[in-house]
Amino acid sequence: MDGASLRFTETGQSREDSWEIEWEATPVSVDRNEDLDTPPPLVPVGRPLLGDGLETLPQMFDGLHIPALQRDLDTFDVIDVHAGETLIRQGDAYPAAVVLLRGALRAFRGDEQRRVFSGEVLGLTTLFGDGVWPTTLFTGAECRLMVLDLAGYQALRERGSLVSLAIEEWSLAHFLEALGRTAERLARSLPVQPVEQVVADPGPLSRLRALVAGGAVRPARVAALAALSRSPAFADATEEVLADLAPHFRGLRAEAGEMVITEGEPGSLLYVVVSGAVDVLSVAGQNRVVRHASLGPGRLFGAHQVLRDDGGWASVVAAEPTALLTLDKLRWAELATASDSAGSVLRLAVLRALCQRLVHAADRVAELEHGTTPPLPSDRFVPIRPAAVTGRR
Repeated sequence: MDGASLRFTETGQSREDSWEIEWEATPVSVDRNEDLDTPPPLVPVGRPLLGDGLETLPQMFDGLHIPALQRDLDTFDVIDVHAGETLIRQGDAYPAAVVLLRGALRAFRGDEQRRVFSGEVLGLTTLFGDGVWPTTLFTGAECRLMVLDLAGYQALRERGSLVSLAIEEWSLAHFLEALGRTAERLARSLPVQPVEQVVADPGPLSRLRALVAGGAVRPARVAALAALSRSPAFADATEEVLADLAPHFRGLRAEAGEMVITEGEPGSLLYVVVSGAVDVLSVAGQNRVVRHASLGPGRLFGAHQVLRDDGGWASVVAAEPTALLTLDKLRWAELATASDSAGSVLRLAVLRALCQRLVHAADRVAELEHGTTPPLPSDRFVPIRPAAVTGRR
């Protein structure tokens, strides 16, 4: 079928609209020996088709209105690739989401490999992280892919697309679940330590405050706008948008050794570290813990508490005197689902925070299990401008 032009037509009807979609594609071969650094030679041959029984769209698009979805999917490129091709190599700087519509893909990371299933989305950490691919993608059979690069994603956001909103909402849940799984795997390789070696004694004054006031973490005056402006997760946001968000945050202060989040206990706050540092810990037996990460100024944590109703997999404790900003769950729900620039900035900040944590945890797993050298930690993110005002589903 090399070089043959394929034409597809689909008709359909919903309560609101009827539609007919027509597109064509030509299978192409990608040279596996070609340099893929900037960017990989993913050559578009058509546009996405809805209703083809052989195509599997990702679950993130479930529930979207078909004609509107088709219009936004025109921003994606469709790519046909023969078997035995290397599409993207680990370490390539190419921010893009890649959907396997049909065929067989394998993802390699060092000595590990896994099969990619139809409808699966790859590369989300490249869009919401530093743009670098953590895996190598190889075609085990002829594949049809749907690709959304950074320019396409930015175009969707700028016109207030419901597809970009669906990608962001689905990615929040996906990153959160993936981080929990990766952290559980990481905990099996990290050293287990007595809790007193990891958590500082908060001292008699803090213990007295906890006894009298019901908690040692206490309100504090924090310059919210300045703190948000310094956080890499809020990069690319205008001062006007951050000024809209800042009044919704409240300040807290925790002394060294004071518990901010307790593993397994439901909470209701999203946190931004303003000064100081916190440690992320998980229980590993009686009075023993594993330290997963230390988070300093500008880092966000507590996403599990505003996205889920159950308790999280980790505790967070102040490693030193620490100032924090907090956003409560009800305010998060109001702001993050709003169809305005402030909502898009807040969603993106939490996406970046989860993505950064997930990538770091996966790098540590690869280092501890396979001896690979992890890349240097980075606070740099792919530049993404705030979204325009959107309609709602």
